[in-house]
Amino acid sequence: MGCIGGLNLPYYTKEKILTKEHIFSQFADDEELGKYIPTGVKSSSLSRELLLSILAYIRKDKYLSLYGLYKASKLQRSTVGYKNYDIKIGNDFAEKLQEFISVNR
Repeated sequence: MGCIGGLNLPYYTKEKILTKEHIFSQFADDEELGKYIPTGVKSSSLSRELLLSILAYIRKDKYLSLYGLYKASKLQRSTVGYKNYDIKIGNDFAEKLQEFISVNR
């Protein structure tokens, strides 16, 4: 393989995506990927980074699919936690907002 590194992705155990088992499942029934994994090996004995590196160099389409999952999860998590609030504003405050003039025109 030459080098390993820079291809690692975070994992999301709550959603059970990008975990070692999820990545290892990408190797099932793929003869080409099977050449890089010893027969009968358990996923626990291999590192995530190794599995991701094999995918990136041998089956780039599968790696890019996992990368897409990562980007979608990251985007979704960046919006989690924000809540909408219903605030009642008095008429006098609303009028003052209408009169507001920005100093950075």
